[in-house]
Amino acid sequence: MRFQTLGWIGILGALLSGCGSSNESAQTGGQTGSLAPSCGITPLAQEGQPVPAGDAAAILYTAGCPKAVNEFTLTASSGQPIAFQLEPLGNGAYLVRTVAALDPGVYQARTSATDTTPDTLTVMQAQPLPTTLGQITSTRSNCDWARFSLELSSDALAYASLLALEVSIDGTFARRIDYGTLALSGNSATFDLSRCPGNCFSGGAHVIQVDAFIAGEQAQPAPATTAFNWNCSDDACATKALAPNGGSKKPVLTLLGLGLAFLLRSRCKLRRRF
Repeated sequence: MRFQTLGWIGILGALLSGCGSSNESAQTGGQTGSLAPSCGITPLAQEGQPVPAGDAAAILYTAGCPKAVNEFTLTASSGQPIAFQLEPLGNGAYLVRTVAALDPGVYQARTSATDTTPDTLTVMQAQPLPTTLGQITSTRSNCDWARFSLELSSDALAYASLLALEVSIDGTFARRIDYGTLALSGNSATFDLSRCPGNCFSGGAHVIQVDAFIAGEQAQPAPATTAFNWNCSDDACATKALAPNGGSKKPVLTLLGLGLAFLLRSRCKLRRRF
């Protein structure tokens, strides 16, 4: 009976874990572009993504280096200091807005007074503000997560280093991609969304919307939106419901508890019989 009991526990445990796993897993890390740097200008700017000529020069992150608010410097290739102001964007991020519009060229950004390896900031010709963000498509999904490809419009691509994104599903906030952290490959980026980031979205048809925010600008591009499906009808996760804190596993936990109670009771009866 002991081995039968352990066998039932193993089966029930497998049912419990089946909802949180699949043959495919959601991507994390570089392609998600969701983590804001703790110090310095944006990853896209550091990688050479240019900003349009104007007074919005860069985004500076200072959560990991608070002194950068007072020590950050921007200079022209000639060594001429560039006057600027820092406009707070929240969570230790600032827009570096120059007093005079920057001309196309290469500039150097230093986060601290002791910074011996400055970042290169590239400025291109002035570009029109984008009226549309681009197109988003659902490329893959299962019960636990969905993958999307966002293709930026040519105008939006020019402002990628100054761009933050907020993703919502059916009007409910799902995730944020901070200024200049979108992991671009050409003019597109791939990112994943979990079906249960806290509350679980139901299976079936949904609408995803990506809103864009260009630092320092009042007019923002129209969002990208599309319909997609979370395929849960034939999945072990189909029993998941919209419940706080991923509460959809409670029915399985209840089943596990009842199963254990039944087996222990049967074991007691056998002892009495023999």
